[in-house]
Amino acid sequence: MLLVAAVPFGLAIRDTLSDRDRDRPRDVDATRLDVAMQQDVAKAAAEQERADRRAARERLRDEHARALVGTAFVTPGPIFEGVALGRIDPAAAARFTGRIEVDAAGAPLAIDHDLADDDPGCSTLAAVAARTWGEPAHDHVWLDLATHHRASIDPDCGLELAMFQDAADWVAALPLAAVGAPKSALEQRYGVTPD
Repeated sequence: MLLVAAVPFGLAIRDTLSDRDRDRPRDVDATRLDVAMQQDVAKAAAEQERADRRAARERLRDEHARALVGTAFVTPGPIFEGVALGRIDPAAAARFTGRIEVDAAGAPLAIDHDLADDDPGCSTLAAVAARTWGEPAHDHVWLDLATHHRASIDPDCGLELAMFQDAADWVAALPLAAVGAPKSALEQRYGVTPD
């Protein structure tokens, strides 16, 4: 009788031990699967964070570009507040962080402000300007023939607004009569001493 009771007991012990060994690889595989899933979740979270940062940079770049481009054709945007072609508010000029080129009377002939963002190929600024002003006349240049204002995007992604003259007006303003004239005639007519 002892033998009859011992055999099933021994078989039960054997089955228990063999089940434990079968469970171990499953536990290891489950642990590996958990680690792999955690790594995948971490990678996905990192990708999402990079995508969010990229989207935030693009939104900021777009907002800055919209601040450069005025709503009317070839006009400066809000970032140029108080600074316009032909006139300038001295207080605004003091706050302005861009470049201002003035004529002899102090009136701005050209104003320039950089996008100051990582805009590959100036694509954001060009897209905002094209949406607002229409397609450029030529390679990132917009011309307003009525006001003689020109807007262009320079290679550093700066928006430059400038005044221009028609070719005939420009040639008419050249002091061609002064060519070959004595130095004293230039001093009398233009009030400057040529160097």
